[in-house]
Amino acid sequence: MFQHILVPLDGSPRAERALGTAARLARATQGQLILLRAVTMTTEFWPAQRSPEAHLEPMIHACMEEAHAYLAGLAASPLLHDIPVKIVVPFGPPAAGILEAVPTYRIDLIILGSHSSKGTIYGVMSSISEKVSRNSPVPVLVLREHGPIPAEENEARPLSILVGLDGSVQAGAAIAPAAQLIAALSAPERGIIHLAYAMAPGANESNDAQRKRYTKIQEYLQTVSARLRGGEDETISTSRVQIRTSVIVCTDAVEGLARLGEHGEDMEGPGESCDLMALSTHGQSEVQPWGMGSFPERMLKATKLPLLVVRPQHTHKSSLPVQQRSRSVIVQDN
Repeated sequence: MFQHILVPLDGSPRAERALGTAARLARATQGQLILLRAVTMTTEFWPAQRSPEAHLEPMIHACMEEAHAYLAGLAASPLLHDIPVKIVVPFGPPAAGILEAVPTYRIDLIILGSHSSKGTIYGVMSSISEKVSRNSPVPVLVLREHGPIPAEENEARPLSILVGLDGSVQAGAAIAPAAQLIAALSAPERGIIHLAYAMAPGANESNDAQRKRYTKIQEYLQTVSARLRGGEDETISTSRVQIRTSVIVCTDAVEGLARLGEHGEDMEGPGESCDLMALSTHGQSEVQPWGMGSFPERMLKATKLPLLVVRPQHTHKSSLPVQQRSRSVIVQDN
């Protein structure tokens, strides 16, 4: 369950759109929000005559104080009323500051926007969501800039999340976090977890062989569903989620899953769309390679739906260079 939720911000309204979802989730789980705004200064924003770092210290301190005041204002807003909030202001590359906060504050989930301000001294750049999603050891919920926002604070309705599967244990790592997320966001209603498998068409395959393969995939999905209903994962309460399954035949799994999530298009024809999507960073898709984080990153560009990105624990290894780490931090509990 998500007890410590990290919300990186950069001062833009786009990034602040994550606060409504984070607040609803924190109230549902009785959790805590950690609001983070990274302060960074790079020489590319300064004149050609670069100042020694010591001369920048007063400006860095002022920027960190400004970031702290901004987060304190959000923490005191009616939206976050009665929610425990911790304020964190690291100095250094934003992605590094976000990732370093995960073990420090026992983060269970990161919620952030896919695009943020550009051209500012301490703005979070548009690539941060991809860097964090690729390297985070905990699930990352990415909200699209012009996409829907799941579970606004005044909503109370069932929500659905589409989980892309390929039969591998790695891809299946997204199921439990997706079920926990949709159950919390839909409360007190039952959420819907939609398990989907992208099947390659098989150019030289007979119709009979394709039907047999399709049947095996359906059996696999039913087996996964039975395990969920049987309570094999104690972190998932099936009394709080409904389970649906779909098989789609497509040459591109990203496009096929995006159509299914946004329009409900599967082998049975048009159906209900979903509110969110979930993917593991690793798998072994028969349609196309699913490794190295490329699949979720392509999905971030293919759909406007919020995307939950989950990295299987045994695959975690940060690819961020050592030098891209934050140096200091301001922390305050509200």
